[in-house]
Amino acid sequence: MKNKQWRSVAMAAIVASTLALSACGGSADAAVEQTDVTIGLIPVLDPGLVFIALEKGYFKDRGLNVKLKSGVGGATNATAMAAGDIDVGFGAYVTILQAHNKGILDVAIIAEAARASKGLAGIYSLADSDVVKPADLTGKKLALAQVRTIPDLAAQAVLKDLDVDYDKINRVEMPYPEMGAGLARGDFDAAWLTEPFITLLKQNYKVNQVVDAYSGPTDGLAIAGFYTTKKFAKANPTTIASIQAGLAEAAKFVKSSPDEARDLIQVHTKLSDEVMNQVTLPDFPADIDIDKIAVNANLMVDAGYLDKPVDIKSLIIK
Repeated sequence: MKNKQWRSVAMAAIVASTLALSACGGSADAAVEQTDVTIGLIPVLDPGLVFIALEKGYFKDRGLNVKLKSGVGGATNATAMAAGDIDVGFGAYVTILQAHNKGILDVAIIAEAARASKGLAGIYSLADSDVVKPADLTGKKLALAQVRTIPDLAAQAVLKDLDVDYDKINRVEMPYPEMGAGLARGDFDAAWLTEPFITLLKQNYKVNQVVDAYSGPTDGLAIAGFYTTKKFAKANPTTIASIQAGLAEAAKFVKSSPDEARDLIQVHTKLSDEVMNQVTLPDFPADIDIDKIAVNANLMVDAGYLDKPVDIKSLIIK
């Protein structure tokens, strides 16, 4: 197995961060209050809009000097924001909503980062496995990058919708880059993978897709977003509006020039040409869809991640 390439994107998985509350808007045409802005993210596919906006100069055109600070995961970004090391963070809504619910950060969602597309994530087994369909997972071991995050939530929602008893699946944690080797050793029977790790797995093994992770109740799910603190948003409304405008322009560029967009994302993810040409990209939205984000909160209540529903609208800055 080509462990090197798996490890080359090792610090780039799990989606996760923090979240939200409302604040005032501003005009992207006015002078920004803060020109130097640090965005905390993970060098994976989902924050691709930031990579495109940087490479195309969409932030610079609006008077912003944006720098990136890479973290291991959403919790790292949340900690960095709490310490004042970053101004804007990237994270999965599941982690964002958990942080909001626990009062870890007083934050506000300023833009969507990625929505689920077909084939972006799924549960996979090796071709010689006896796990070939969702029902076969009962009584088996399923590897997840981390429990009680988006993989766990999506798996539970999709499998429950297919009448699979999720409580009868033994979930084990395993970093994405180690899942291929773990499957080959028989450490677990199936693994929940997202891109680019699906493409990397297929390069090294013959596999079964047991189920698409974003199907049924998670079809088109809003996966991750960009956020800041309520304090920063109130103090810098034009800065926030300028970031939003840059990201929206990047989203439009993806629609008009998808091949070039892949090239720009590759600059930051460092994936090989072979992998980058094959990966399934998420959908990159140009706007905020409150209802799509709210699906996360509803699924989290059903799964016991949240005690009560969250008013997503009150967490959004438009």
